[in-house]
Amino acid sequence: MGNGRLFSGLRAAAAAFGKVVAGAPRANEPAPLADINRMVERLHRAHADRERSEAETLARDIELASSAGGSRPMMAELVALIRAYDTANSEQDRKDIASRLRALSAEQRGGLFDAIDFLRARFGWGPEVAVYVRSREGKTPPKFARFCESLSRDLLRSGFQTNAPRTATALRLLANDQAGMHLKGTIGWSGGLPKLGIVREIERTVKNGQALGAEDRANAARLIALVCDTQYYKNRTGPEKTDPPLIVSLKALAGAGQQDSFFARMRANPPAKLPHLRYTPPPSDKAEFWDDVLTELAPMFEDIRAYAGDRTVHNWLTDRQAFAARFGSGDGSAAFRFGWWARDTKGEEGFHKDYNNHLSRMLSEEKPEWRQLATAAQMAMLRAVGPSFDRGWPQDFTRAGTRVEAFEFGGGDPDGSLLNQMVAAGDGAPGTTWLKDCERKIAALGHDAVADGFRQWLKPLCELALPEIERDVYIGLEAYSLVFSPQNASVFPTPLPERESAGYEAAVRQSALKAICAIPGLLFQRAAGDYVPWQFDLGRLHGELSPDNVAVARGIGLALSRLPADKALPLLESLAGATLIKTGHHGRTVRSQKTGAACVWSLGQLGTADAAYALGRLRRRIDDKVVIKSIDKALEAAGSKLGLSGDDMQEIAMAEYGIGDGGLRVEELGGVRVELRVVSSAKAELRSIDAKGKSSRGIAKDFKAAPGGSEMAGELEDAAKDIALILPEARRRIESAWRDGRHWNYQGWQDRLIGNGLLRTLSERLIWRFAGPKGEAFVAMPREGELVDHAGVRCPVPGPDLTVHLWHPLDSPATTVAAWRESLARQTIQQPFIQAWRPVYVVTDAELATRSYSNRFAAHILEQAPVMAILKKRGWTAYNRSMHGNNAEHERVRLTLPYHGVAAEFWVAGIGTRVQDIEAAERGAALYAFIATDRVAFFALDPKTGQPGEIPLPVDAVPPRAFCEAMYDIDSVIGRTSIGNDRHWQDRGSNARHPLSERPEFLDYRERYSAGQASGLAKGRRDFIATILPGLAIANQCTVTDEFLIVDGKRKTYRINFASGHIRMAPNDRYLCIVPSNEAAGPRPAYVPFEGDDILSVILSKAMMLANDDKITDGSILRQIA
Repeated sequence: MGNGRLFSGLRAAAAAFGKVVAGAPRANEPAPLADINRMVERLHRAHADRERSEAETLARDIELASSAGGSRPMMAELVALIRAYDTANSEQDRKDIASRLRALSAEQRGGLFDAIDFLRARFGWGPEVAVYVRSREGKTPPKFARFCESLSRDLLRSGFQTNAPRTATALRLLANDQAGMHLKGTIGWSGGLPKLGIVREIERTVKNGQALGAEDRANAARLIALVCDTQYYKNRTGPEKTDPPLIVSLKALAGAGQQDSFFARMRANPPAKLPHLRYTPPPSDKAEFWDDVLTELAPMFEDIRAYAGDRTVHNWLTDRQAFAARFGSGDGSAAFRFGWWARDTKGEEGFHKDYNNHLSRMLSEEKPEWRQLATAAQMAMLRAVGPSFDRGWPQDFTRAGTRVEAFEFGGGDPDGSLLNQMVAAGDGAPGTTWLKDCERKIAALGHDAVADGFRQWLKPLCELALPEIERDVYIGLEAYSLVFSPQNASVFPTPLPERESAGYEAAVRQSALKAICAIPGLLFQRAAGDYVPWQFDLGRLHGELSPDNVAVARGIGLALSRLPADKALPLLESLAGATLIKTGHHGRTVRSQKTGAACVWSLGQLGTADAAYALGRLRRRIDDKVVIKSIDKALEAAGSKLGLSGDDMQEIAMAEYGIGDGGLRVEELGGVRVELRVVSSAKAELRSIDAKGKSSRGIAKDFKAAPGGSEMAGELEDAAKDIALILPEARRRIESAWRDGRHWNYQGWQDRLIGNGLLRTLSERLIWRFAGPKGEAFVAMPREGELVDHAGVRCPVPGPDLTVHLWHPLDSPATTVAAWRESLARQTIQQPFIQAWRPVYVVTDAELATRSYSNRFAAHILEQAPVMAILKKRGWTAYNRSMHGNNAEHERVRLTLPYHGVAAEFWVAGIGTRVQDIEAAERGAALYAFIATDRVAFFALDPKTGQPGEIPLPVDAVPPRAFCEAMYDIDSVIGRTSIGNDRHWQDRGSNARHPLSERPEFLDYRERYSAGQASGLAKGRRDFIATILPGLAIANQCTVTDEFLIVDGKRKTYRINFASGHIRMAPNDRYLCIVPSNEAAGPRPAYVPFEGDDILSVILSKAMMLANDDKITDGSILRQIA
């Protein structure tokens, strides 16, 4: 609020009391209101006097400035601008002044800056004027000085022509925040960095040849630290692409660009070390003085111990006169000012209570290490070992600076040219020019020398170990250094007396007295023992790398791609693990994702099988999706160099976790045998077997208690978890070979799918077709190291020129397919996915009639959420149907098969009024709970764009395998998500939120589905049951028809649908509901031909239970049968 408004407000306040403040108070005016009037008038007069005085002072200062600098260029313009500042009363006036400055030339603005600097020095106002700091007397700096500093700020913002003196002055003002611009932490401001045109002008003159002095570069560096002084911005040193332009320019001026090399700056600023030793060698005169203090302390502590044992002893501790005689007399002496003596509430003199507590703690038996006073000899030892005690300790990679001795490469690169090249790589993938320059420098130094230098720098970063140190020396050095720290300066006299002077001994005694009370913990020897790392040190050991170290580590990661693979690979894998794998100290921290990404890129560039293995090992230890994506990209890059696909590289990279024959790994410790067994394509099981042969799940305690057992148990448990994650993905890659047209050369198939024990658990349960270059082919399975046909006859060993394909029933006549099915059933081999029983979908007459589409799977009602999830997992592009509508592209549910040159489209539409998620619908995301199916059509892909055309293909023109795979996906998704196949439809439990039979057509559809025609999958189930039925105990009670398994029970005859698993009872086709909890009580089938078909298992278990329906005890089932 301005002063005028203040006085107006005061007058209004007085008027509120019913009086008008104007002129002299009236005689009958109450005294309080008269006082208010007088106070307001006094303030008003004082304000007017101050304004008049300031105006007179401004006029006098302008006259003095004109006379003092009348001959200087731009002085008249400066005076005119000062007058403009004085009369500026609005924001528009300020803008007019800024426009006036911009209208001047750069040289004229430079002249104004020189004039202000001249007047600043001439009249002696300090830089604090710029930030409106009052003087100690409470006076405000004069207007002339304030206006000059405001003009100086505007000039720094707009910029001006620079020379060496102007550059030095400008950088000094900005670096010390003396220009009144409040630059601290401005990089974190939402409005962005302030405009500093002067920095751009200085950078331009430097590029044109002006040299910067060491102080100028230091000021530029200080300005960077000032602007970046915020927790949200840590990138202060190396030039980075993410830096704002102002920071880039300042780094160039500070020496991060063309002024000094990164190598030179790092060598001039050695980094901190770990453990963090807070030791600074003391000045020699203070060290000698402290030695004498310790010598003086020895007899003093004898007196203290005597006093502790007998409080009546007579010495300086109990006698004030003795105290004064020893340490000085009078309350004005240093000793008494220190506060040793005090009077208690009774007026008796004695120790101050705080100092008495100090003495009590020092003499306490609980701290025996405090009973041994430090000596001058020990201090001399600490001074001797201090400078070299931390030699060989690793650097602190979380702090600024880094060690660069390794990058001299044994004297081959004394200027660090390779390091300077490495840190200039930037953020993204390196460019061709950078790679060529790097390769040239590495070749000149020699691969061995460069690898050794990199290894030397990386060792402390990757090993994560603190050195073993002598605890007493370590803590003694820190304590000794702390004695001379600024916070303990009061212990030492100022100035420090000469050793031979008359007052030296008295000063030593007084300092000894002060030390007892000020730094008691620093006076004693430290007990020896094992060093326990501080939490501070451990946090630094595992913490994020500083920008300097990120620049170096990332440069190493990229440069290693230019070394031979045998030298680069171990360093890359070690560095990637050290920077990408999350550490466990104080949370899980990734030390540098940039560095890890560089290592991943380089591993891909090496393009060797070993590099692929390393990428695979790294991939399994990382849970960051972004990093996993970059690893997959690197695997593809490595595969392109080897002529292999991304899937091939994934197989190469897959570890086998020690899995051997039969999908088994065995470890034995402490008399306990632990088995890690792959029991399916999605699960590995751990079991323990003790000396008596007793088996139990998991890992036994005796195994973990054995030497090395805990580590081995952790490895086995991690392996079981990894197998459950990566084996389903491997299964998916193999199954997709039908769609992708993928095949293997025989040696690659043997090495990757058979040689890897984990992948062998999949490949040995599958059928393969081996094709030669002349068209010869045979079908076989790998069994016990050999290839055998469906009759068990050994096949000849294929030659190296044969290719291996995943066999499909379309590849063989029906008799061969039937023979393979019978063979698998006879050997009870469960395939990881449906292969021998995979449905073959043949174009029907109805599809030939419709020609361009198929209605085979139309008119089904499905649950939308699982449909879209399954199709996406199978490679389809699928989007949920919304009640708010979908765009044209999202309406399509499409499977693109580039190898076959076609795309399949499956038409679906939302149905009903029910939404998937009520809460989401309330937020506007109203997705249909159910969808209705329609036609399936196929479109040819454009050879150039890979996009499907607009006109559908005739169904008989679609490649048979593409037709089969698309139809299989749709068939399987209908079987798994149809409401007609929903076993929970009748009873959703107590948590059900809405009725499902809200639409009559839903119930009609369920009836039709239960009695509908068999699909391709249903026919496969029928064929399998027909194959194994003769060997089952219930064979005489079962009959197989096209669509049903008929079971003659003791009480009823039942028909089980092969498509849905639903049960109908004779004679009136009444529905029999068996909910999952009841099924669990029934017998389970011993064997099903492939994993993943729950309906087949349900059909067999229901048939076994219903064949013996006289033994059913479940009340709900018995009531339905009755």
